[in-house]
Amino acid sequence: MAPALENYTYELYSIEQGADQYPVVAPRRNNALSGPPQVILQTEGEFLECVRDVLNSDRTKRIVGSLLAQVKATT
Repeated sequence: MAPALENYTYELYSIEQGADQYPVVAPRRNNALSGPPQVILQTEGEFLECVRDVLNSDRTKRIVGSLLAQVKATT
């Protein structure tokens, strides 16, 4: 949430989890053009790798950079 941007929110990524801790269902990563629309993450290691990939992606960096620039422009 960005209070300086009138509490603007942006959903960067989402996952689905059932009653059990694993598996976790996540959208495919890195905007892959082929393959299944979702990936099944069976272990904590797979989940952490997925989160790391999402947070380190160029797309995430662009989004965060854009939001920071907008916040700086309003202050």
